[in-house]
Amino acid sequence: MVEVTHEDTMITYGLGPDGQWLIDGDPPQPVAEEWADGLALLKGPRIDQLLARQIKEPAEYGLEPPVTKVVLARAGAVPVEFHLGDFTPDGEHRYARVLNTGDTSLYAMVISRTDRIVELATDPPYGPETSEDS
Repeated sequence: MVEVTHEDTMITYGLGPDGQWLIDGDPPQPVAEEWADGLALLKGPRIDQLLARQIKEPAEYGLEPPVTKVVLARAGAVPVEFHLGDFTPDGEHRYARVLNTGDTSLYAMVISRTDRIVELATDPPYGPETSEDS
């Protein structure tokens, strides 16, 4: 299961009985093929920079409350939650942190990667055979 919340929008993705990624809904709808591999590979944040070993004021970085929250739950594995916050001063990264691992570090993730994660909530990749209106 992959759950992405950006601001007030939350979308949940899960594997169907046939192993196909589905967007939660009534009924669940298939994920566009070009996004399915990305969801399968998403196991945690891909960190680009370690900015600090300890976050003293998470709100200063847009991490409390987070701008974007991602929860990854895989069968037999401990769920991973990570947050994306504000843009860094260089405008090329977003602040990030990992929760529920004991890690208190402040990280930066490149925008090209964080934008794709945000799109999972703001523009769900419905498969071509369905649409969100059906």
